[in-house]
Amino acid sequence: MPPAAKQKRAAADRAKGASRAKSGCYTCRIRRKKCDEELDPDGACKTCSRLRLQCLGFGTKRPDYLRDNDKVNEMRDKIKLHLATNGMIKGHAGASSRAMDDRPVCMLHESPNSEFTPSPESSPQSPAYSLNDDDGFSGGEYTLGLHRHALSSVRDDKYPMPNLTQRQSSTSAPPTSSFDDPPTSSSALMAPSPAPVECKKSTFGQLYNINFSTWGEDSYLTDPTTFGELGLSYMPQMTIPTPFGFGNDEFIHKYCSRLAKAQFLLADQSKFADILFSPMQCSELLKKAARLLSMVDDSRTRDPTRRALSLTDVKLHHDALWREASENNGGEVMLWNQKTPEEIATAAMITVSAYLFDGGRGRWKPWLTVLCKWAHDALYSDLQTPPALALIKCTERGRFLIKTAMWFDVLASVTTQKSPIFFDTFRELFGPTESGISELDMQEPHTDSRLSMLELMGCENSVVWALSETTCLAEWKTKAERAGQLSTKDLVARATAIETVLAQPRPAPPFGLTFDPAAHDRQLTADIFHAAARLYLHTVLHGAHPRVPDIQHAVRATLDALRRVHDVAAGPNIVRNTVFAAFIAGALADGDAARAEVRGVLELGVGGTGNCRPIKDLLQTIWTERAAASPSNPVPWRERLAEERMLLV
Repeated sequence: MPPAAKQKRAAADRAKGASRAKSGCYTCRIRRKKCDEELDPDGACKTCSRLRLQCLGFGTKRPDYLRDNDKVNEMRDKIKLHLATNGMIKGHAGASSRAMDDRPVCMLHESPNSEFTPSPESSPQSPAYSLNDDDGFSGGEYTLGLHRHALSSVRDDKYPMPNLTQRQSSTSAPPTSSFDDPPTSSSALMAPSPAPVECKKSTFGQLYNINFSTWGEDSYLTDPTTFGELGLSYMPQMTIPTPFGFGNDEFIHKYCSRLAKAQFLLADQSKFADILFSPMQCSELLKKAARLLSMVDDSRTRDPTRRALSLTDVKLHHDALWREASENNGGEVMLWNQKTPEEIATAAMITVSAYLFDGGRGRWKPWLTVLCKWAHDALYSDLQTPPALALIKCTERGRFLIKTAMWFDVLASVTTQKSPIFFDTFRELFGPTESGISELDMQEPHTDSRLSMLELMGCENSVVWALSETTCLAEWKTKAERAGQLSTKDLVARATAIETVLAQPRPAPPFGLTFDPAAHDRQLTADIFHAAARLYLHTVLHGAHPRVPDIQHAVRATLDALRRVHDVAAGPNIVRNTVFAAFIAGALADGDAARAEVRGVLELGVGGTGNCRPIKDLLQTIWTERAAASPSNPVPWRERLAEERMLLV
């Protein structure tokens, strides 16, 4: 064919492509992809049907709901999550190679009159499972209703990449499996694309005249035939090595580079490679957990007020992760799959963090139960070995998991109003009679850092013990009151034993030749937890009555400790790590000035992720209730916490 004819043919192809993009379905236009415009029996375009996306229909005038840029951005984000979790974006392979026909449809717009929405008969429906809060913290095993469709990948060879000649001469749209990221401008998505103006062919060379807009992502770098057709020598693509060998998975990269640090703000980050990243390289389960955390962070960063785990695609990923981690046997026994228990425990730990990133509410307890079960078994696998020695003998990774489980457990018990799973362990490890275990004297030569909670969580062992004992005391008091058997003498005696430990002189920070910011941040965090533990104890002893002098003094001490976070660079991180203290002090604070202090502290930690914002909102609810109630009434802070199922970690 003469060159002039080729040019005319290419121009016609470009004009046809522009027209198709202009007249295609709204879903494909949001994705910035050409629509095949072929309809299935339900009236949806076949491209959307194949990708299990809701087809939003056709038309030249946008519907009103698509004129909202925020709405369009939200739809684009949902599409990206859906394609990523189903293995349709490079670096996001799923669990198997099953066809997309088994996937639930990603719904973009809820409209009962939408004639382009696939019918119930043509697509699997969403599961009965939901992340609503309809099951309290009652006893027994905890299970999640799981979706019957597991996430899987779609084989790349089902969507072959055409060579350069095909790209230039084909009259059909480019493969719809090339899912590069859409542009960020939502207004550009919906504006009709003008037909390209054909220019004269340049004499600069063949590469100058190639239409790159129809190419797949980086395909010209990976197809040797392309260079042969151009008369060029082929040189393999040079790729920049990615951290820890995770390929192009942006979710895993994000976890390794940023989110792991956000999970454990005070931990020694130099150990993360051995504890978290190396095991993740050979574990699809851990990769799935890291992707879930990244998905939650993405969603919360875009909209801090929306719960990410309520989004369909995030829920599906969560459900698939639970199914792979464990199976339920009639709601009674949790059965482990053929995976190392440590791997499952690590995945559970990351998933609990996903709930914390999502505001701390929801069904985090089943995952915490999995983590605590593994940690308890690891400590007591040999009945002849005391837990202190078992913890010392653990691997670095095992010790990290056990300490994290114990920390989550002791703070979760404040919400569940049940004694911690590890209350006996805390007594054996950190009780005041256990010489050499607590940090009451950091100068003692037999103190072992491998038993310390200070370096990982920023809380002294004696305070961890006091928090556990206070929750046990609260549960004992509640049961005794209900039975009409509460002994004030016994209550005071037990509370005094805890208060005695908290009142002992605390160790001075070690002096060094150089200032250690991390050690300083841990010490500040420890001061906050110490003050909050005393306040917690007095609310159990006296009841949650803000006018009791002991409670007033404890509130003031906690606020004084919290105020110091304004003076350090890591203030926002410390606030997110000490939300328990901010919540209990705020709930019992009297006066606008004290409450303003609490709001100011929580504002430091209010970003995209975390539970500072939900806690601030919950405090406002409590303050409103207090204003309408009698001053003599106790503050129902624990009741509201339990109702919200909010984890104060």
